Amino acid sequence: MYQPQPAGLPSGTIGGRRQRSSVFFAPLWRASAAQAAWAFAAWAVALLVPWWAATTLAQAYGVELRWAVSPGLSWALMAVFGLLPLVVSAVALAVLPRWLQPSVDLVRTTGLPARALATPLYLMFAGLPLALVGLHLHTALAALGLALGAAGLALVAGRSMVLMLESSGRDRDHARLAVLGLAVLAAAQWVAALALVLHVPLVAQAAAALALWGGAALVLTTVALRQMPRFAADVLPAQAAWHSRALLAALSLVLMLEAVLSAAQTLSGGTLGAAPAMVAAAVEGAASLMLCWLALRWGLRASLARRTEARNDAGEPVWARAGSQRLLAMGHAGFAWAAAALGLQAVSHLTLALSEGQLSLGAAPALALGLGTVASLSLALCTREAARSAGQPLCSSRWDGLLACVLQAGALFGVLAALFPAQATALGLLALQFCGLAALTWALRQRRR
Repeated sequence: MYQPQPAGLPSGTIGGRRQRSSVFFAPLWRASAAQAAWAFAAWAVALLVPWWAATTLAQAYGVELRWAVSPGLSWALMAVFGLLPLVVSAVALAVLPRWLQPSVDLVRTTGLPARALATPLYLMFAGLPLALVGLHLHTALAALGLALGAAGLALVAGRSMVLMLESSGRDRDHARLAVLGLAVLAAAQWVAALALVLHVPLVAQAAAALALWGGAALVLTTVALRQMPRFAADVLPAQAAWHSRALLAALSLVLMLEAVLSAAQTLSGGTLGAAPAMVAAAVEGAASLMLCWLALRWGLRASLARRTEARNDAGEPVWARAGSQRLLAMGHAGFAWAAAALGLQAVSHLTLALSEGQLSLGAAPALALGLGTVASLSLALCTREAARSAGQPLCSSRWDGLLACVLQAGALFGVLAALFPAQATALGLLALQFCGLAALTWALRQRRR
């Protein structure tokens, strides 16, 4: 945060020196709850990426590792329940207090203090290494780690629900859906932990699919729909579709439908009947086209265009205007990946229907949603909130834009790995390197704020 300077020094300085704090080392007694959750998420990335890379290489070269849970299920559980609860909690804790506070208190609202949610955040992070060890040694230990994380996430969801119930604001639709997404994510993690104890791997995998579509994706797309108008405030004229309740209801309904459908497909062994698959493909195709139309209506071409217009009357570049346009492009990338994920899901279900359940695109739609939509929207939203917490203009730097491009490359490699199984190891490792590099570099660069 910027400090008031009676001596005429620049804002954010004391004695001519600026105070800096890293996301990695945000102390719980000085940070907000959202900043603390970002710190834990950064540590989770630093822990999970080497584990994913090591286990992938070991499997590729035939090195025998001890697994209490199958490798594929272990990777899915850690991808969804190891990292996403912390990221989703960080985004929700950053925006919900401002949405739900009365307007007279909005100026004083800087977010919940980290001390108020220290126990839930510690539980979520403490469960991660416990679950990692349990995946290799014993399912009960892995279930205990997931249960600890679910308990922490449930406390975060409960605190958010209390904020919503105590709020006197009229427009609480976005907050309700965000709290619902947190609750679905927490409930799915509880189900996954119970499924590991009962040795029902299909139920655990179905819980991961439910949490991805109906939990993390629902929260982040809801937050993005509310925040995107502010992304575009300095770039594009206001659009009537920004605050449309019909749009919010349609998108959330599609995501919840996909969550239930993905869970049911997993429980049935990856197959669907011909008729349900055709209906699902039609709905997903229509939703994908809707998202593409929205991207064009919201100025996708303008956000990606060269920023030659971002100059003042004297011809000097206006960094804040260019940064706002760059931040808008980062948000658009998340919605573009959502359209791609739904399009891939439509193709997968259509292929299932035509091949009588023999062929599909496998994990490609889920990877497009996770590495593309969820990661891109998280990066855009966290970049904006980090600028807000530092008292800077709500825009992104060129470095942030470069990291967003690196993240897009990682998401593309991840989807290609699912589409081309023969090259899955090499493409998967590239995806890990690019996504991990983007996340860790973003966290370390917060020292410059």
